Amino acid sequence: MKTIKIQFENAQGQRLAARLELPLGRRPSDFVLFAHCFTCNKNLTAIRHISQGLTDRGLAVLRFDFTGLGESEGDFADTNFSSNVEDLVAAADFCEKITKRPPCWWAIPWAGRRCWWPNRIFRKCGRWLPLAHPISPST
Repeated sequence: MKTIKIQFENAQGQRLAARLELPLGRRPSDFVLFAHCFTCNKNLTAIRHISQGLTDRGLAVLRFDFTGLGESEGDFADTNFSSNVEDLVAAADFCEKITKRPPCWWAIPWAGRRCWWPNRIFRKCGRWLPLAHPISPST
C-alpha cells in the first residue's frame, strides 16, 4: 500500500492529521473513511492492520486523528461527542473534495457506532462497514 501524509481542517480551522492509503498498482475501487474510536489515533496497530487489509482488497482508506489526538491540533480536553461528529463531517467533506464524490464506505468500530445516528453523518455515506473489536483472541 502507498501511504500519503495529509492534513485537512475541521470546522474550527484546526488541522487534523491524516493518512491516505492507496492500493499498490491499481486504481482504488472505492473510498473508505475509517472512523475509529473517538479516543484512539490513526496509528493504533489494529487500525493500521485493518487499513492494510482494506487496501489489499483494492480500497483507498483515509484514517485520521480526531481533534487533540495524535498529530492533530487542538486540545482533547475541549472535545465532546458533537465536536467528534464535526471532525467526521470534515473528513467526509475532505474525501469528497479529493475524490469528487462522497466516501462509499465508512469503517466504524462497534464502539463508535453511535456516530451513525447524526443525520449529517448518515447522509454522507453510501455503505457502512461495521467492525467488531474482540475482547480476547478466542472471541
